[in-house]
Amino acid sequence: MNKTETTTSVAPVSTTTPASPPPASGQIKSSLADKPGMMAIITEFVDGLPSEVQKMNTSLEKKDLASLRQIVHQLRGSGGGYGFTPITDTANTAQLSIDASGNTESITAQVNALIEVIRRVEGYDENKAQKSAQAVAQ
Repeated sequence: MNKTETTTSVAPVSTTTPASPPPASGQIKSSLADKPGMMAIITEFVDGLPSEVQKMNTSLEKKDLASLRQIVHQLRGSGGGYGFTPITDTANTAQLSIDASGNTESITAQVNALIEVIRRVEGYDENKAQKSAQAVAQ
């Protein structure tokens, strides 16, 4: 190589496909659903999601950011643990918005995006939260 030549390095090309976000519509299935013994606990997690959505909506209405942050933080951690990476990713964005901005409009938009992702989870049933709320009210 002479003095006027330069070398460049090229980053290696990954042979694995990065996880892509789910389409804007359609159901989200747990990536762990095919693991032995996981379906029972995944189902239990999914059954509890409508209640979490209800709590987030209540926290938004009351502008209770501390409670909202706690719920979002828990979903951020548990979503991936049950094989729902889209929940974790969207909850992370919502939590960052809560932590950074204090801008209610931005927080509401991020939390609503999280709620929409949650509602697309396979097996999600909004009626379970309504039935639970009615049982508590009685």
